[in-house]
Amino acid sequence: MKIAIISSKVNSVTSEMMEELTKRGLQVRLICPEKQITDLTKLHIEDDLYILKSVGHLGLGLAGALDAAGANMLNTYKTVARIKHKVIITQILHS
Repeated sequence: MKIAIISSKVNSVTSEMMEELTKRGLQVRLICPEKQITDLTKLHIEDDLYILKSVGHLGLGLAGALDAAGANMLNTYKTVARIKHKVIITQILHS
């Protein structure tokens, strides 16, 4: 299984997660949207699962494009965007 982690930086949690997944025989790669250029018009799903850890504009944009293309996302664009926008979450919880 191929897993891609979308993250703007590698911290100890991300690093440990990548090591653990690799130990379990999974192929893991890191996508840093701020450090690489992605042409969204040529975007295609390369991995079996995408894990969104970045909440920056570029990471969310990439996740949104992958989600729209049908990629399997552990943390979906819609969920992360809602959490990021706490005002929306507050309104949803009060309704």
